Amino acid sequence: MLQIQSKFSLERWYNVMMLLSVALFTVAGLKLFPDLPSIPFMFLAGGVFFISLGEMTNHPYSVKIHPELNIKIYGYSRIDSVIGWCFNLIGAGLFITGLVKLF
Repeated sequence: MLQIQSKFSLERWYNVMMLLSVALFTVAGLKLFPDLPSIPFMFLAGGVFFISLGEMTNHPYSVKIHPELNIKIYGYSRIDSVIGWCFNLIGAGLFITGLVKLF
């Protein structure tokens, strides 16, 4: 069995969705399934990729130090950024375009 977890950081949902969207984009682009309409699925995969990229940008790794309590808090807290919202908007546009083309 492949050890994908050791190669990629798949601990958060947006990293998993990025990996799945790249796989769907590749499958649709190579036309591995002839019955699969490739253009709408490529738009959908691109939309999911950009939404995940925006969420990854908006959740940077941070360390907060509380000297009065003598503790460090590690985590991925949400800090909105302009580039993250731009990625989210691009992704939403691609995703909606893919849905319109699919139906």
